Amino acid sequence: MNILTNTRSISDDGCQVCGSAQRKHLFTGPDRHLGHPGQFALYQCEQCGLIYQYPQLSWQQLEPYYQGDYDSYGKLLRQESSSIKRRLQRIGTLKQRAFIERFCKSGNLIDIGCGNGVFLEEMQLAGGWQLQGIEPNTSAATFAQAQLGIPVTTLPFEQAEIAPNSQDVLTMWNVFEHLYAPMDALKKAYDVLKPGGHLIIAIPNPDSLSRHVFGRYWMGWELPRHLFLFPVHTLAQAVEAHGFKVIDRQCFMVTYFVLGNSLTHWMQDWPAGLKPIAKQLRRLYYTPLTRLAFLPFQWLIERSKQATVLTWALQKT
Repeated sequence: MNILTNTRSISDDGCQVCGSAQRKHLFTGPDRHLGHPGQFALYQCEQCGLIYQYPQLSWQQLEPYYQGDYDSYGKLLRQESSSIKRRLQRIGTLKQRAFIERFCKSGNLIDIGCGNGVFLEEMQLAGGWQLQGIEPNTSAATFAQAQLGIPVTTLPFEQAEIAPNSQDVLTMWNVFEHLYAPMDALKKAYDVLKPGGHLIIAIPNPDSLSRHVFGRYWMGWELPRHLFLFPVHTLAQAVEAHGFKVIDRQCFMVTYFVLGNSLTHWMQDWPAGLKPIAKQLRRLYYTPLTRLAFLPFQWLIERSKQATVLTWALQKT
């Protein structure tokens, strides 16, 4: 996942979507993904349904929680010598590209939280796009710019200098939930998109089947890095208030792997005597045979929009 940070501080001003100060506590939990210390509380706005961490850590406090696999980014296709691995690696980015090209096949595109440029490389291969990236990780941004020849800025999106009404497409692949000020990002997106331009947001779906099955062990919570989570009706309300209309919602990203992460989180609290069984079950889950057997179930939950990651296509009205 890619990261976009912001230096804005968090105060007790109420819900960022509707302004209400009425909230209910959902649960308090640890960093299950990377295992860093601490306990973090999630609340839900009683008026609009927005789920948010409270209190939120400042960026100085939160930055160490990104140390680990968040410091690494996938290989570019041009770095992979194996043709088989290149084809497998490209499955995800081809799905992303196909989703975008249903609405727009060329123009100006900025990938917000671009990492080392894996998605930008796919769009570069497509041709017809004038591309830019935004990535606060300096080493990743430098790498992407050097390898792809695409300009990448390390400023937060809200602070980046982008001409108004200049972009055809903005993408946020698993970025929106990390932002300190997501409503400010929507306002900036509206300002820089051309009339009729598109904003693509892939975000954890708290209405998903796996959230209801796994509860506090659901991978999409990812405390403390995910600051906000948006039920479908809440995000629809927020984007419409900022001048966008929802033109599509689809599930097509990393369903198999995020379900595996939720299983791992659940097994973390198993009694010590069951840990060897948990280890064997995890190993079994990630075998090719299990993945093949999982495909019909994956197709079903993705078609019903019940997967963990939901990708929104929004159009500036």
